[in-house]
Amino acid sequence: MAGGGNLMQYTQQQREYLHKRPANVAQYETVEFNHPDFGSIYLIADQVLTKYFNVDGVDTPFTPVAMSIPSDTNQKTDSSNAGVIQFARVGMQFRSKLKSITPSGALKPITATIRVYQTNTVNPVYQRKLFVAGNGINISEDAVTVKLSFDNPAKVTKQKYFYDPSVFIGLQNG
Repeated sequence: MAGGGNLMQYTQQQREYLHKRPANVAQYETVEFNHPDFGSIYLIADQVLTKYFNVDGVDTPFTPVAMSIPSDTNQKTDSSNAGVIQFARVGMQFRSKLKSITPSGALKPITATIRVYQTNTVNPVYQRKLFVAGNGINISEDAVTVKLSFDNPAKVTKQKYFYDPSVFIGLQNG
């Protein structure tokens, strides 16, 4: 597996298969970043050439990039931390996609779908949809780091974030 972070949880049967998988069956780790304002970005870890995989019935090109994808997770400790994806060479393209998010679009989450494909398979053998954590994207000159979350950061679930109509008069009905 590429990378060594912390995201994928396999069943016992999947773990057994991975340990005795034939040498001629390659495994491809991919990530799809999606947001309504910029669409989808498809990346494949540690490949030289663009690869095509089935995404919802459509043959989709995945851009090769040096990338580490988390491989297992501990959901019990912190639901806001599902691992970190790190990649290089596409930082400026990623930054330009982020700049296309409109002010109203900033209220919608960026999703990250991790998929693992194998040689001669049409559909992924593993798939998990996560969210990009609020303020979880760091872009430098040579690398991009994306912190993942199990929870949708666009949902306000904490009581302290609700507005009090006695303070904010415009929120009252009528």
